[in-house]
Amino acid sequence: MRHYVIYVRFFVRRRPACSGHDDLASSHMRPEARPPHRPGSIGTGVGDCPGAGTPGCSGLVAPGQGRGEPFMRAAIYARYSSDLQREASIEDQVRICTSLARQRGWTVSEIFSDSAISGSTNQRPGFQQMLLAVQDGRIDVVVAEALDRLSRDQEHIAGLYKQLAFNQVKIVTIADGEVTEVHIGLKGTMSALFLKDLGQKTWRGLEGRIGKSKSAGGISFGYDITRGLDEKGRTTSGERVINPVEAEIVVRIFREFAAGRSPRAIAINLNRDGIRPTKSRAKN
Repeated sequence: MRHYVIYVRFFVRRRPACSGHDDLASSHMRPEARPPHRPGSIGTGVGDCPGAGTPGCSGLVAPGQGRGEPFMRAAIYARYSSDLQREASIEDQVRICTSLARQRGWTVSEIFSDSAISGSTNQRPGFQQMLLAVQDGRIDVVVAEALDRLSRDQEHIAGLYKQLAFNQVKIVTIADGEVTEVHIGLKGTMSALFLKDLGQKTWRGLEGRIGKSKSAGGISFGYDITRGLDEKGRTTSGERVINPVEAEIVVRIFREFAAGRSPRAIAINLNRDGIRPTKSRAKN
């Protein structure tokens, strides 16, 4: 005669101090028996707990819990592209992005920024650090003022979206909300057209300055920058005067070249004599 032994094991879950936060326990309850969660207040993500009044319950819901959202780590990216813009532009972008993150109940874990760097390139220190944070799994969502703050290049913004999507990281902007493939296509095209139009206008402006015998930018060896006032009392720019000392060196270079010396040999002689180019001279 065979004897069978039946072993039954029961798991008893300890009731938490606040039953209103026991999402796992409530998930096994019938829908009509689950305690309702009231959403938290906008801006803080803090609201009333359904278990308020019970022993051990503070009566507050942590950010995101009141809306049934999972814990999200947000990274803010801010950028401005021109030296003519104010540094406060970064602070303003961070402020409004932080406000959005708080409204969504997200925790701002990292802030990345690039100052006076064009969005046409992705070789930006802050931008690259953000990508490393994504690869390391340190963030869940990237928040920016607008899509063009992240990039104005159509190829780069598409690649960024693909890389973030692969790592399950969302992009949310103040202007468009959660970014999708539609935003990438439309906004990316608009940004590319903006850069093309800006390049044409910049080239036109440089041609106009050259036509007025002014410098189009930078300073060449043999010249100094000079400032003056125009007829309206405004400070002029783009004007140059000859530097007498450097002018002699320029004449020397042309004479040696006319004598048959190669540019390399001329450069070696100038370095040997301690003659520095304009940029090195300016730094020292």
